[in-house]
Amino acid sequence: MNNLQIRFIDFADSVMTITERMKGKPSLIGIVNQLNRSSSSIGANYSEAQSASSKKDFHNKVRIALKESREVEYWLHLLKKRVSKDPDIQKALIETEEIIKILTTIVKKTGLNT
Repeated sequence: MNNLQIRFIDFADSVMTITERMKGKPSLIGIVNQLNRSSSSIGANYSEAQSASSKKDFHNKVRIALKESREVEYWLHLLKKRVSKDPDIQKALIETEEIIKILTTIVKKTGLNT
């Protein structure tokens, strides 16, 4: 497991810690479920990319991880709007922005000339 995979696991874990505090708030159930799925999907797709069958396959899996990270960003912004007093949401947004930058760089560097 490489450092980036570990970072993605730590990120998903931190998002799950945030969402666990939202239990008992029915209006947040959908947001919480989407956040848990998309935040854990970033690392899962990046991990799949590590054993990709080709450069194109690697590129595509990293692109999926990037899409998932953008989805996380959306849901975190919505959650922040609904639960503005939780400072960990802002920390997660900052980490999401960093993840987006990292994955964007990888996608650009591995992009296929078409």
